[in-house]
Amino acid sequence: MEWSRDEWRRGGDQLICTMRKWDACVEWLRANLARLHPDHTRIARAALWLFVLTFIAKLAGAGREIAIAWRFGRGPEVDAYNLAIMLSLWLPLTIYSVMTVVLVPALLRVMFPFVESKFVYRGLAS
Repeated sequence: MEWSRDEWRRGGDQLICTMRKWDACVEWLRANLARLHPDHTRIARAALWLFVLTFIAKLAGAGREIAIAWRFGRGPEVDAYNLAIMLSLWLPLTIYSVMTVVLVPALLRVMFPFVESKFVYRGLAS
């Protein structure tokens, strides 16, 4: 059975919206979002911030590449510059990422020795 552009249907947890039923779709979304647990809302908000900041960082990186290409064009000098930057940043960034994964849990265990780890992490996240 095919659905026209102006119809909507609901199957399971899915809602298929079209142009004329937009208000019904918005109300359905508001009702379901209002029922979310606060932890889920907090996770969604953090994920949204992560998406926004990652997108901004990607735009900044693209702008940097465009500026370098506009100013210097292409050639061995630009390749040498990119290689020098990558080689000089690789080791510090690798050490930093490893230290955050290893040191944060270790420091939390030292700071809160008698508390279960799930409560410590949850308390720091809020």
